[in-house]
Amino acid sequence: MVVAFPEPSNALPREWPARRRTEKLVGLSLIVSGSVHGSITQDHFKEWWGYGLFFMAAAVCLIVFGLALTTDAIDSQRTPGDVHKLRRIMYFAGLVGTIALLALYALTRTAGIPFGPGAGTVETVAVPDVVANVTEVAAAFGLILLLWKARSGVTLARRR
Repeated sequence: MVVAFPEPSNALPREWPARRRTEKLVGLSLIVSGSVHGSITQDHFKEWWGYGLFFMAAAVCLIVFGLALTTDAIDSQRTPGDVHKLRRIMYFAGLVGTIALLALYALTRTAGIPFGPGAGTVETVAVPDVVANVTEVAAAFGLILLLWKARSGVTLARRR
C-alpha cells in the first residue's frame, strides 16, 4: 500500500530552482558590470565630479541589484505582500536601468557625451567597456526571460 502525503503549503514551486538559477546568472552579470563601473570611477572623477558620481551611482545600483538577485533577499517567507509582483517590478526596473546604461554607452560612442565638460566628445571603446556591455546585455536578456515567464505564467522548469 502506498501512502501519498500532501505537499506542504510552504514547499517551493517546481519552477523555483530554474528561476533561481536564472536570477543568479543575471545577478552575477550585474555584479561584474557594477565592478567594472566601480573600477573606473576614480578615473572619471578626475575628468569631472559629475562623471565620477554617475559611475559610482551606477556601480552601487548594479552591485546592489545583483546581490538582491543572487541572494534570497526577496522570498515569500521573509517578504510581506505579493512577492511575485515585487519580483516582476524588480525585473522591470532592472531591465529599464540596464537598457538605459546600454543606450547611454551607445550614445557616448557615436554622438558623444551628452553633458559635462566633455559634452560632444565621442569616447573610444576599451576592454572594460566590452566586459561591462557583454554582461549588461546578458543581464538584459535574462531579465526579459524572467519577466516573460513571470507574466505568461510559464515556468522556467524543464519539461520531463
